[in-house]
Amino acid sequence: MAAPKPTPSPRKKIRIRLKAFDQRMLDRSVLDIVETAKRTGARVVGPIPLPTKREIYTVLRSPHVDRKSREQFEMRTHVRVLDLLDPTLDTIDKLKVLPVAAGVDILMIFRNCLQFRIKRTSRLFKVGERER
Repeated sequence: MAAPKPTPSPRKKIRIRLKAFDQRMLDRSVLDIVETAKRTGARVVGPIPLPTKREIYTVLRSPHVDRKSREQFEMRTHVRVLDLLDPTLDTIDKLKVLPVAAGVDILMIFRNCLQFRIKRTSRLFKVGERER
């Protein structure tokens, strides 16, 4: 009878999702995170650009008459995803204090990182185990 194969231990991983209305500001923030992660010894996968979400709003130009005269505005939301594989404690500490532009929304999801559980010290982190 063959010996059972040892199950590989799950990889420690941090998934970072960044959203912004301004693409240049988003790319600058992504570069800062990638440089910080590489400096601390984590492997970086990405940035992966996700499809741009486009919302169009149509409003009347005048308040009373000219119903046919309308104006359209659009709002584009750009999204990038980064995966940090095998992060160290130093990586997490550096990411916690990394300054990010005001218009960039960051969501961090920690997977298989029991020893990295931290308290909610910042609004930038979504902390906890999330298995998929």
